[in-house]
Amino acid sequence: ASLAVTPSAIGAFVGSALSGTLGAKLGRRILHLGLAVMAVGAIGFLLVLDHAGAGVTGWDMTAPLAVYGLGMGAIFVPLFDLVLGDVKMHQIGSASGVLECVQQFGAALGVAVLGTVFFNAFGPHATAAPAQAVPAARLIVEISLALIAVSFALVFLLPRHRRPDHGAAEPMPGHATPLLATPGPLP
Repeated sequence: ASLAVTPSAIGAFVGSALSGTLGAKLGRRILHLGLAVMAVGAIGFLLVLDHAGAGVTGWDMTAPLAVYGLGMGAIFVPLFDLVLGDVKMHQIGSASGVLECVQQFGAALGVAVLGTVFFNAFGPHATAAPAQAVPAARLIVEISLALIAVSFALVFLLPRHRRPDHGAAEPMPGHATPLLATPGPLP
């Protein structure tokens, strides 16, 4: 299983590197681009399932998983910066902690829900009929495509660009100037 999904990891690595360089220019459009590439990979996976059926191999899944991973990787780097784009500097620690918690919870919930849907669709006697895995896998990919579409729409709610200057500190409420805004001796 690990070898079969390796193309996804390689694609994510490449997508992360590309989005790191393109993210500043494209702003939140990089997320739309990444989601569109993920959708292409998912559609490619559906086409592989239609063509190979129950005889699908890891090699059959290589290209769609690599494309899917490329799109997912394009989202990793800029997502947190864009989500936190309008958060005030004095709230950034709390906001990033909540964001990380929600991200981890969402990932765990997604695996649990999609796994449950897959095994319910696979059926209780599926070990005797591996062909039942194909419709179950199709269902999961179709649900994933729907979630990609919802994510695509939700990206429009994010700030257009990341925080303009990550190094500059804002004044804390009740403080006249940031403590470390300029180099030099402490006040």
